[in-house]
Amino acid sequence: MKTPCSFVRISVLLLLFSGVASASTAGKSTAEAKKQWYQDLRLNLFGWSYGPSFGQFGEGRGATSTGALGSPVTIGTQLNINAPAFGGFLYTAIEALTWSPFNATSQTTLLTPSNPAFGIAGTHIDRTDFSWWARYEIEPAVLSASVQRGEVLTARSVTVLTANLGPKRYWSLRAIVVPAWQVLNSGTTNSVYLMPSVSYIVHDRLSWMLFLEAAYSRAAGDSFLSWSKAMDPNLAFGPVYSFKSGYWMQPFVSTYPGGRINADTTFAGIYFGGRVL
Repeated sequence: MKTPCSFVRISVLLLLFSGVASASTAGKSTAEAKKQWYQDLRLNLFGWSYGPSFGQFGEGRGATSTGALGSPVTIGTQLNINAPAFGGFLYTAIEALTWSPFNATSQTTLLTPSNPAFGIAGTHIDRTDFSWWARYEIEPAVLSASVQRGEVLTARSVTVLTANLGPKRYWSLRAIVVPAWQVLNSGTTNSVYLMPSVSYIVHDRLSWMLFLEAAYSRAAGDSFLSWSKAMDPNLAFGPVYSFKSGYWMQPFVSTYPGGRINADTTFAGIYFGGRVL
């Protein structure tokens, strides 16, 4: 089963950068050429990796809030297919692939697929000073490994609220909330991911972002009021750069403000992505 930490990160990262389909007209013709259904499909790629701590960079294992070695470093990639739905919303289908270059042995695989997710995504409010983007999806357990673990399906949603500040809107505040509900043979579980952030736009292709990640979960069979910390909150800072081709990357440095802050608990990471088709 996915760890709560990786689960909520996957939930958020694959939801933030969806392509929007656009229509085209043919020259001076007064009649719009009929398009085939596949011409409105868009394929996007998103990727991320959380590297090892600076104090143990050659170990190939992630950092923890205590400075102990974490799990082997992985590279996540997600393919997101979008198609026009209704009211500006998009139908979406997502497949996440986890690469394990530091943990590939005879008992493990280099590439691990996830259960596919299906849903809709779009903008509820889009103003100069405020926007509300949302995604709603269902992830059925179709992989044999998931079925053997007793998984049935996961339902989740994402709310992304953005407030642009100042007369020239150089500053922005963003709040991301991702509640999820997972059905198991043994009962149901819940999780919620929180990511507040503040960013400053330098120019069209460069901005700086400071963000905090936190997550909480409820185990199957526990009271709905019984929530525990699913990951140690981490604070990160880094630039976001967009290329002319449409691709972008966001390298960052992160640490755990609730624990010891030193080279063993500070690590580098990166997000990257762009439209493929």
